[in-house]
Amino acid sequence: MVKRNLLSWLVLVTLAGLPFPGAVQAFYGPAAVRTETFGSVRGLTTAAWSSTALRFVWDSPADRQHWVGYRIDVATDRSFTHFLPGYQDRAVGNTNFHTVIGLSPASNYYVRVRAFDTSGHVSDSSASVFATTFPSP
Repeated sequence: MVKRNLLSWLVLVTLAGLPFPGAVQAFYGPAAVRTETFGSVRGLTTAAWSSTALRFVWDSPADRQHWVGYRIDVATDRSFTHFLPGYQDRAVGNTNFHTVIGLSPASNYYVRVRAFDTSGHVSDSSASVFATTFPSP
């Protein structure tokens, strides 16, 4: 019975000239969800400035007009499970660079960056990079 009613409904939809996929979604499935994709931060590079500081520089996402600032993560491991205190999702303003100070000499640090907009959208994370601070003088 259900199969026959569905077939009759499909024939009516087709004859009425309604868009078939949208009509099926509207009555028999979840509503269409509009998803936007946001570009990620590109070109992340880093350099050791001293034995206790690193400088990170990045390029804006291609759709730059949407973004009002950046957030960075700095961790001591590549899987980002051990964050540097104060550097998990840290907002750094609308600038394409950031310097982290107070680091340990001759240590590895990993960083990734995301852009965000006024509506609460956040871009994908950039590719992560790592840098090593200089040894103590």
